[in-house]
Amino acid sequence: MKNTTRKAFTIVELVIVIAIIAVLAAVLVPTFVSIVHMAKVSNDTQLIRNLNTILQVDRASGNDHPTMQSALDAAQEAGYDIGKINKNAAAENEILWDSQNDMFCYLTESGIDYIPESNMTDDKRPTNTVAYWRITDDATLANGGAYSVYLNGAAPAGGKVTTTVGFDAGNTDGITSVKYTRSNEEEGQTVVICTNDFMTTLTVSAANDTIYHYGKVGTVEGTAVHTESFYEYGQYKFRDETSGHFVDMVEQENGAVRYISAISAKYDVAEGVTPVPAYVAKDIDIAEIKGEGNSKTVLTQVTTETKTNIKNGALYFAGGAGIAGNPYLLATKDHAMKIKSYSDYFKMIADIVVDDEIYLSKKTYSIDLNGHSLELVYGENAKPNNGSVLYIAGKQGKLTITDSSESKTGKVIGADRDQPNKVFSAVRVGNYGKLIIDGGNYYARGTTSNPCIFVCTSTVSSNSASVTINDGYFETATAYNGIYYVLNHQDSSTRDCKITVNGGTFKNYIPGTTPVDPVNAKTGKIILGNGCTVIQNNDLYTVVKEES
Repeated sequence: MKNTTRKAFTIVELVIVIAIIAVLAAVLVPTFVSIVHMAKVSNDTQLIRNLNTILQVDRASGNDHPTMQSALDAAQEAGYDIGKINKNAAAENEILWDSQNDMFCYLTESGIDYIPESNMTDDKRPTNTVAYWRITDDATLANGGAYSVYLNGAAPAGGKVTTTVGFDAGNTDGITSVKYTRSNEEEGQTVVICTNDFMTTLTVSAANDTIYHYGKVGTVEGTAVHTESFYEYGQYKFRDETSGHFVDMVEQENGAVRYISAISAKYDVAEGVTPVPAYVAKDIDIAEIKGEGNSKTVLTQVTTETKTNIKNGALYFAGGAGIAGNPYLLATKDHAMKIKSYSDYFKMIADIVVDDEIYLSKKTYSIDLNGHSLELVYGENAKPNNGSVLYIAGKQGKLTITDSSESKTGKVIGADRDQPNKVFSAVRVGNYGKLIIDGGNYYARGTTSNPCIFVCTSTVSSNSASVTINDGYFETATAYNGIYYVLNHQDSSTRDCKITVNGGTFKNYIPGTTPVDPVNAKTGKIILGNGCTVIQNNDLYTVVKEES
């Protein structure tokens, strides 16, 4: 019988085969890696060529690119994804943007290449690396790095960015502060900083540097900038000028204000730009303040405390300083909802519809309707709580409402809403609250006899609230059992609460005569003020002082 057993490889043969494979790998793998690298370089080169063509065409259409965001906007409009520009780049290589010459270039081991190379001569190359911009999702590269940074990713923890080079926030949300800081010992440089949010604070402390700012910013703290120096091409709300030269290059359209902390600060504007009014530290002689821009605008001396109020007015309202002669100005829903966080004086400059209740507590507030309406229309996700447009409560909680307009058309309009066991009013007063109405028109809507003014406290007598009505017009849409409860108290829990009527006109309601609902020993009182009487004109009842 024939032996068919196959002879196995010997160890020597296996070693020889492995050695041959290793030799082939040593020869072929680097070659393969090199081929892949060359392919990526070729792709990068073509991408840069295409991007530069896009920028060239965009410039020919009259569009400049002062920031990397504006250059990338042009690329995006042509169909390029910002996030992918460097994603597939060859290892160790990076596509940069040269802001000085407005063109993309290629960072390799041998240096920075321009594509095509004929686009660049040595005399045009930037002498400072901050003119080159990199796209990154790591904001820390801006602090101490060689190249300026365009942030394409999430904001760093806390939203705080520290930079020593140019910085562009791009489309990144949540950046609360940008600090550009360099030592006075360092040689001066020119950088671009671009921010995108009115809630961002930009701090500049670099006495030898020149800064160009673009985009939206809330506060600019100019601690130290060069005498040539901070050029504003964007929009700011509040700028604190301590040292350096500040120049507004474009018209400020958001009620911007400035604060001059020291006479070492100088201010100017470009031709045709309106100078922004400024407040001046109390200890500064206005005559010593420098800059042609300052000489063309209003300068007002204020205390440090008032400075804080002015800053709040610029950032969170439409201006103002929260004081009697200069109240915070309310123009939007967001402004109205901010009232609760700040006490003092407010004045409406537009009709406002809020989508949730304005809860005021433990502070003193004064709201001038100024002929405008404040209306509550619950938003889709808003859950009725107190049921009123304005709610005042808490120890030291005091709300005064006036209407300084000649037309006397200011309004507070309650929600057009009905809900079991819920009262929807124009204004509601809770524990300890004090409400004074010196003017305005108050309307309660709905079909369940909602009152214009409603008092609701706990049963503890020390929690009692008070309302004083000196003027105004009051109307509720529907009656309950034939009675219009224009003013009313919560059932059985407002015993020591009191609504005193010294003036005003009430539709279908007689103050001091129409009972509260229900009438019992635990319900608050509604009374006429001393020496007051009611005059009827059809369904209108006006409270006036009796002639002595």
